[in-house]
Amino acid sequence: MDMFDSRSASLMYTGGECLPFDDAGWLFEIHSGGERCLAYLDDKRTFLESPRFSGLLSRFPELSTLNQSVRCRCILDGEVVITDEKGQPDPVEVNRRVSGNVPSLPHRGVCPRPAVFVASDMLYQSGYSLTDLPLSERKAALDNLVTESAQFSIVRYVTAHGTAFYQRICRQHRGSVTAK
Repeated sequence: MDMFDSRSASLMYTGGECLPFDDAGWLFEIHSGGERCLAYLDDKRTFLESPRFSGLLSRFPELSTLNQSVRCRCILDGEVVITDEKGQPDPVEVNRRVSGNVPSLPHRGVCPRPAVFVASDMLYQSGYSLTDLPLSERKAALDNLVTESAQFSIVRYVTAHGTAFYQRICRQHRGSVTAK
């Protein structure tokens, strides 16, 4: 049984906190504080699993058609994000939905504040684990696999210039960003 069928993939965690830096061998991206999870996608269905909750689709049913946005069977590492009225990530709302602390969860259809799955890495594609490949190659494969939509996007990143990237994000968010 492969890692897709056994649901044995693991999230790809980054290193600890550090000050911003520049390095040609690194890439830098923003994570919004959503629920980190794996998306198992094939031609028939979507399955979302996080370390805290294996049946995430029951909390985010609006993401049940993510599989329609990919070209093959795959496992993606990413996070579920909900934004506030200003378009900023709202991790509190995500946590409320994950923990079930909402009066009634939305059913398939219209959600007042729908969730988005933001993919940051591809761990598996069409029967093969990609985890031994460099991150840059996995990201290139991810870019070629996904059709972005209102419920599905890909993390944007820069290479080498982490300090300038961090400073730009701080300006956009008025200094409310921490380096990780």
